[in-house]
Amino acid sequence: MIKMLGKYTFVLLGLAWILTSCEPVEGQRVKPAPEDLIPQETMTQMLIDMHLIEGARSGTRVLGDSASVDAYYDGLWRKYDVTQEQYDSSFRYYTQHPVEMMEMYDIVIDSLRLREIKITEQARNFRSTRNVNREEEETSQEEVE
Repeated sequence: MIKMLGKYTFVLLGLAWILTSCEPVEGQRVKPAPEDLIPQETMTQMLIDMHLIEGARSGTRVLGDSASVDAYYDGLWRKYDVTQEQYDSSFRYYTQHPVEMMEMYDIVIDSLRLREIKITEQARNFRSTRNVNREEEETSQEEVE
């Protein structure tokens, strides 16, 4: 899990770098915000969920081989009450506004790192508890003998 999130952090940082280097060509107008623009906070949460979906997809043990990617994204659209078209137009808008995109991805990266730390700690606690339980079992079996 740690290696997977490390790779995604690298990819996210690369994407953020690319997006910040994308400036409109001189004389080219930046398109106005779409009427149904997804607010930055909501878009940030959607991006977090999308990266979690993609991360889980890379490990077939998590989602299984037969899981349809479309089903997960359909659930995402329903969760945030948006359409894929609305997401696509909002994403295009934010890619033309790199400062806002960077702000969102700073939060995405921080959120994914915090989740990684939490999961790592939970796994460590689980292993510790499992080892204590084994030791207790072995001790009680020795007492019976």
